[in-house]
Amino acid sequence: MPTDQIFIGAMVAGLCSFGIFKGRWFLQQTGKGKWLAEKWGEQTSLWMLRGLLGTGALFGILLACNVIRPLQW
Repeated sequence: MPTDQIFIGAMVAGLCSFGIFKGRWFLQQTGKGKWLAEKWGEQTSLWMLRGLLGTGALFGILLACNVIRPLQW
């Protein structure tokens, strides 16, 4: 299994997991987060953000475990 695939998958999973814990900060301090909170409300947008980041973390874990195989030339 390629080491770069493991590294990229682990980094994606780690960054998405970190984002899940800092979701409220994202919604309060960034322009896109403020827009999302204004459009959908704070609680709904927080769960939407957590869902997207959770999906990204799952993708990263599956990539690192070689379940998802990227295109190889």
